[in-house]
Amino acid sequence: MRSLVLLDAQLHELVDPSTASATISSLTSDPGTNSLYAIAHEPRPDATATLSLYKLAPRGARGLPAPIATWATESTASFGNPDATVVVAFKYLQENDSLCLVLANGDIEQLFEPSNELGLEQRRENVGAVDAGIKAAVWSPDEELLALVTGDDKLVVMTKDFEVLSEGPLRTTDFGEDAPVNVGWGEKSTQFHGSVGKSAATSSSTPTATTSIPTPLSSPSDDTIPRISWRGDSAFFTVSSLDHPTPTAAATSSSPTSPRRTLRIFTRVGVLSSTSEPTAGLEHVLAWQPSGSIIAASQKTLPSGEGEGAHHVVFFERNGLRRYEFALREEERGKTGSVIRELAWNAESTLLAVWLERQEGHVVQIWHRNNYHWYLKQEITPRLSRNAKVTSVVWHPENGLELYLTTSSGVEQFSLCWDTFTSTSPPPADDGTVAVVDGTTVLLTPFRVVNIPPPMSATSLASSRPTRVPVHIAFSPISGSIVVLYPDAFVEVWSWDLPLGVGLGKANGVVDPPTLRRAFSAAQGGMEDVYARQQGSRLLLVGPDGETRSVEVPGGATRVVASDDGFLLQDQDGMIQEVSTTASTGDVACPSDTIPSLHESCPWIRHVSLPSSSTLLGLTNSGRIYAGDQLVASDATSFTTTTEYLIYTTFAHQVKFVPLAALEGEPTHVENLRKPELSGVEGTIRRAVERGSRIVAVVPSSTSLVLQMPRGNLETVCPRPLVLRIVRQDLDNLRFRAAFLSCRRHRIDLNILYDHNPQSLLDHLAEFVSQVKQVDYLNLFLSGLKNEDVTVTMYKPLLPAGGKPVDASEKVNKVCDLVRAELEKRDVFHYANTILTTHVRKKPPDYESALRVLVDLKARDADRAEEAVKYIIFLSDANKLFDLALGLYDFPLVLLIAQHSQKDPREYLPFLRELRQLDTFVQRFKIDDHLERFDSALRNLARTGADRFAEVVAYVEQHELYATALEIYQDDQAKYRVILVANAEYLMTHRRPADAGLLFSLGGQPVKAMEAYQKANAWQELFTLALTEKRTGTEIKAMAVDVAEALKGKGRFTDAGRVLQEYGRDIDGAVAVLIEGNAFVEAIRLTSLYSRRDLIDIHIKPGALEAQAKLVEDIEELMDQVQKQVERLAELKERRDANPSQYFCLDNPMSAMDNVELQPDGASDAGTAFTRYTTAGNSVATSQVSSGTSKSKRRGLLKKAAGKKGSIYEESYLLKSLKKSLEDKLKDFQVDTAGLLPVLLSLSSTAHRSAAAALQESLAALEVQLAANIVQLWTWREKEWAEEKLDDLAARDRGETVQKREVEEGLERIERPKLASTKWRSTILAQFLSKGAPLNASSFAWIKQVEYFASLPNFAVLVFDNRGSGNSTSPKGLYSTVDMAADAVVLLNYIGWVGQRSLVVVGASLGGMIAMDLARLVPARISTLVLASTKSGYRFNFPTIRTVWLMARFLFGTVWTQRQGLRLTISIMFPPMFMNLRDKDGQTRRQILEQMAAVFSHRMKAEELAELARTVPNIAIIQGDSDRIVRLRDADILHRMLPVRRYAQQL
Repeated sequence: MRSLVLLDAQLHELVDPSTASATISSLTSDPGTNSLYAIAHEPRPDATATLSLYKLAPRGARGLPAPIATWATESTASFGNPDATVVVAFKYLQENDSLCLVLANGDIEQLFEPSNELGLEQRRENVGAVDAGIKAAVWSPDEELLALVTGDDKLVVMTKDFEVLSEGPLRTTDFGEDAPVNVGWGEKSTQFHGSVGKSAATSSSTPTATTSIPTPLSSPSDDTIPRISWRGDSAFFTVSSLDHPTPTAAATSSSPTSPRRTLRIFTRVGVLSSTSEPTAGLEHVLAWQPSGSIIAASQKTLPSGEGEGAHHVVFFERNGLRRYEFALREEERGKTGSVIRELAWNAESTLLAVWLERQEGHVVQIWHRNNYHWYLKQEITPRLSRNAKVTSVVWHPENGLELYLTTSSGVEQFSLCWDTFTSTSPPPADDGTVAVVDGTTVLLTPFRVVNIPPPMSATSLASSRPTRVPVHIAFSPISGSIVVLYPDAFVEVWSWDLPLGVGLGKANGVVDPPTLRRAFSAAQGGMEDVYARQQGSRLLLVGPDGETRSVEVPGGATRVVASDDGFLLQDQDGMIQEVSTTASTGDVACPSDTIPSLHESCPWIRHVSLPSSSTLLGLTNSGRIYAGDQLVASDATSFTTTTEYLIYTTFAHQVKFVPLAALEGEPTHVENLRKPELSGVEGTIRRAVERGSRIVAVVPSSTSLVLQMPRGNLETVCPRPLVLRIVRQDLDNLRFRAAFLSCRRHRIDLNILYDHNPQSLLDHLAEFVSQVKQVDYLNLFLSGLKNEDVTVTMYKPLLPAGGKPVDASEKVNKVCDLVRAELEKRDVFHYANTILTTHVRKKPPDYESALRVLVDLKARDADRAEEAVKYIIFLSDANKLFDLALGLYDFPLVLLIAQHSQKDPREYLPFLRELRQLDTFVQRFKIDDHLERFDSALRNLARTGADRFAEVVAYVEQHELYATALEIYQDDQAKYRVILVANAEYLMTHRRPADAGLLFSLGGQPVKAMEAYQKANAWQELFTLALTEKRTGTEIKAMAVDVAEALKGKGRFTDAGRVLQEYGRDIDGAVAVLIEGNAFVEAIRLTSLYSRRDLIDIHIKPGALEAQAKLVEDIEELMDQVQKQVERLAELKERRDANPSQYFCLDNPMSAMDNVELQPDGASDAGTAFTRYTTAGNSVATSQVSSGTSKSKRRGLLKKAAGKKGSIYEESYLLKSLKKSLEDKLKDFQVDTAGLLPVLLSLSSTAHRSAAAALQESLAALEVQLAANIVQLWTWREKEWAEEKLDDLAARDRGETVQKREVEEGLERIERPKLASTKWRSTILAQFLSKGAPLNASSFAWIKQVEYFASLPNFAVLVFDNRGSGNSTSPKGLYSTVDMAADAVVLLNYIGWVGQRSLVVVGASLGGMIAMDLARLVPARISTLVLASTKSGYRFNFPTIRTVWLMARFLFGTVWTQRQGLRLTISIMFPPMFMNLRDKDGQTRRQILEQMAAVFSHRMKAEELAELARTVPNIAIIQGDSDRIVRLRDADILHRMLPVRRYAQQL
């Protein structure tokens, strides 16, 4: 259904025909650079010729180009053909970048580097010569072989190095190696016929090419020159030659003795394979289909009567047999005397060019085969001049739609493209008419009316010009007119009033043809003049009366499309120009201001209107679809549009629908749009189609999309986007029946009838019922209802956005009730089945109401009731209906349903007979029990009489119907108590002793009640009941001891103490139990209540100290555990930073296999716990994992492997453990400490107060450590997570698809924990304690150094207090060493110490850290740097647990005396040899914390330390070996990073 249109024509005039006698004879191309080379030959009087080589100039070049090479041949040979050219073959060889010329005089020449204009004459070489001359020569497609026919009719095959591969005579009488074998069916040689059969068997039966076959005549237009053509894979070639009969054959034959044409097929090495069958009138032209086994040739049939023979193109197979043919239709058009000069296939084997020489000139026809029919798609005539003659026809070697013609004066280059001429009328006038050009005939098929596959059509245009082939056809979107354009600008306007009634033409396929309304010529000097202009083009605007206006189009245009108020033109680069319909002659097309240009030239363009603008859609040859400057898709093969969708087919054999609304706004690639099930109007809908399908037409009004398959047949589909558009349109116009039928026909969910506009359907429900009318249709609608809005689920991608969501949770019940109410107003008897459907389709189904309807019907009409029963059985489960009818105790209805449900009477009749023999309540009990309606069955059983009470109790126990039984017997106290006791026994067996005790008590069973209470540890109820039952004191005490032991086992120490105190009268035991449960306050209360102060010294004080020791031990154990985990995580981070690819297994998951542990101990699935960094040996399990062990087993393996050192889950495990410590364990410690501290203080002893202080200090140190751990471990992780999120957002902004990160189980992201903050500190404890010495000393600490250096003549000394210490201010916030170093630089600048190498900087501890940052800020000023007791911060090293604990004492004021504070300071800062250091006063806790923050946050990277070592000439490091804040290993690390001259490790 496609036609071939001309996109562009480039005319290259190489010689001036008025001044030169040279003729362009051959053309070749370089596909790598798209360069074209042409050869011109000019004959001389001395029988020689001059050859000129041209390289075609690019588009827009002016003037005649100069040849890049010219030389003369020594002689020429025509072999009896005056039209024969000098150049037999001309080929560009890619391997050596050369041009090969095979000349008729026998010379074979090669021109190397033809694109190099300098020295080309010296690069021409004669690589061979044939003395007898060369008649024909062709290179193989793979450029490996050259086949040629010499002047003495020899066939020679040469290699690419021009070495002879084979040589032999062209003609032979042998058929070839693939001669057919006669198996002899029916021959005498294979039968027994005596001597006759024997002689026949011994005679030769091998066929030859000439024996026993009449010799056909050759064509009178045969040029006698042989032809050669290769198959596309270079495995075979064929030679067409004119064979003359031998003298013997001529003497013995009675047929004419004229020569005949014969095709011989050879292998690539020149071995004869087969010979064609004799064909009368076979001519010289020859072309082997590149991608097939078909050989094309021409035949002129013998004249019959007065007319001359007709021309046919005939096709042969490789075995020489003739396959099929088609006529050129020349005689039908009155073209007599035509001669076929050449045939040529394009690279895709889809087009066949036929070069014809007519009396009025030369023409090239382009034929295309589709659906077993040959179409004449295009006729091209030379355009350089009116009388130009074609000298050769060449297709581009790769582009199947690029055709070159060489004429006597130049080269004409034609760019073609496939196009479908389709009507573009909008709905409801869309008829889907497609026009197909087939020679002079235009075939028309309106697909809305009738669907006729090609090559047939509904009708055709009887052209007024039967001798010309149309080049373009256009349809008016408004008037229904058809315009046909011919190559000479002749225009035909046809009118076609096509009725678009439903079903028209479908019965007989007859469509009235169009009527010719007007025919005229719109050319100004002929269309040839328009094409002949080398610069610019003209756009002719033709009015309704035939008047023309010419608009200049600079740069030319390849495609023209109509817009809303004019025309849009596209040039070679995709630029868009506009021309108004009111333009006048002489106006110039201007670039468009409203329509953006396309990124590249598109052979197929279409103007579309978007919701708020308009744009131009274009499809390139490579499959890209552009909407203006926006790339829409990159895999398209064809496209069309409707008012709502862009529809296109893809290379993946799908058809996609893109809402036009999605093309507005930011540029978006359709392949990046969200999936249909997740998207709204921006989604792309797709459906699979047959391989290679292309769009022919779309008819929105009939919801049809017509596709054509590669073989030519058509397929019409009704895509859901088009169907839903019609359904929505019908619903909006209240055409409910049409919408229903469309949904039913195209299998659209009928819920759309309601969900599209629920209120509209409900308001017009009566009209809906009246239109749909048929009972079956109403039943179909009701049966498909579901509590779901299909406009937001199933059909969300197919419908436009903007609709309000509707609550569909009760849709089914609501619609069923309303429809039933409407039907009951009309005729219940007629709509009985539909009413039954409304009951059965409810959620849940109302079967009982449906059965009542059946009962009413049965009373009115038994036959109608039977039909209704059959229907409801079809609609529902027959067994369920049988049971429901049985539950109504209606035996006639039960029998009716059973008889129509195909139930076996042997199954239900005995059961029903048995029931009929029972009493009423027993009968109902049996029915309810059978239906498992146990509650109703129990009630009916209770009504059978008192003698069945034991059976009732057994039934209650069997089905656990205690609540129902208690309700039934609430007025009968005796039976009520029996039920209570039975219920209690049931609760005891189900481990609910507390509830059982209450029921035993109510049922009059106190002993069992106390046993139940004691088992439930309900001691209050137990002792209340025991005292009520007058138990003795001994029994009560024994019972108290037992209960207390049970409560202790459950951890209820307070309750156990109360039981021993109140009922066991054992104060010592009660206090001991309370202390065991850490209930010290309650224990002290009891000692005071019973005046047993001795128990404080005996039990409470030792217990409190024991509890404090245990709690402190647990805290220190947790601190040690956390420290180890932090150090391990730091080690993992170092490994990750050193080699991230190996850590995450990005480069190659198996890259670290030599150093990984594949499996945890005991695991059975290898590979679940491999590590990226350990050196553990491999441990590979050989057992296979059972298919039944899925998630539970994997979780067990993960749990087992997670904590193992070296597993990939180790990091997550450590972080989870730390998070648990920070949130849960710390909270437990805070709660326990909050309860224990007041007790320790209240015991009024120094040991207990010391214990309280130690406990508070331990927990405070733990909080400090955990807070620092949070900052250390989660800050950098949160930064990475934030960067990942920003990267994802940036990718989404670019239109890229961002996949959700899938995390393997066990490797989940661990969020920052929240530190437990339960109030636990004792404010009273602080009143008993004095302040400790501050950690940060002021500048007076340097007094000795100041006094010493100040006494020297060459030194000036500067000491100062850092921020937050001494006399300096304390700005709020955490400090850093960089801030403090910047403060020092400001101070140095202020006093003027800015000289080069003038400073000696000494820093201790925090001061050393500040000194390193100072040296990094002003390295040129420093001559010597002395670092004492400091660290680099290259690795985070938390102080020892004891140091943290000691510093916590400073922070929280838990120092008893100044002497203790001094000792604490000395123990932190100095070894015992510095016991005489004095402390300083006046520092706040906030200042100490801020100073500590600077210590812990100090960081200097390796490159910063290296820069420091390079810029400061002298650096000394001093470190004490007993420093507990800055460890000795910190100084070792600093020493390794700084190549200092002096390093002292002791003081």
